[in-house]
Amino acid sequence: MNCFKKLLAGILVIAVIFNLTSYKAFAEAASEDSELCVVEGGADSESYTASELKYMASIIFCEAGNQPYAGKLAVGIVIKNRMESKRFPDSITGVIYQSGQFTPARNGMLKSALSKYSKTGFKSGTAYKQCLKAAKSALSGKKSVNVGGKSKSMKGFYFFSRYVSGCKLKIGAHQFK
Repeated sequence: MNCFKKLLAGILVIAVIFNLTSYKAFAEAASEDSELCVVEGGADSESYTASELKYMASIIFCEAGNQPYAGKLAVGIVIKNRMESKRFPDSITGVIYQSGQFTPARNGMLKSALSKYSKTGFKSGTAYKQCLKAAKSALSGKKSVNVGGKSKSMKGFYFFSRYVSGCKLKIGAHQFK
């Protein structure tokens, strides 16, 4: 366990002992370049940096900001799946900026969304809040979405677009496989 994770684990223990709830705000306030990990949920959850959260929420907003929450989460899960696969780069920025993959990374939309995130943290506006929530869930290891009242596992899904040959799942205006 690296020193930052140990530090955060210590903060979490202190927060539990003293029944504090501001530890999360402390962790989220870490600078975007910090390697301080933000921990979501319980013991089974994965951790992520403030920078990863910023990039994930921003790319979700660009790709699925006008889609239902399940579509936003599905986009985040696809990105996280790519990060975990040996076929794709192992970092969120590597995945997002991989040549020919995400149009918002090439056309300036992502840069604009990152700027908006830096100013507001996506704390206001329904679409922004949903993108932030979806990013936290995907980065924390969530691998399923609720579609039509049913939970659908997205393990092994690596692609999405308006049209995907061999589509396995459709959510809003996106197809996934």
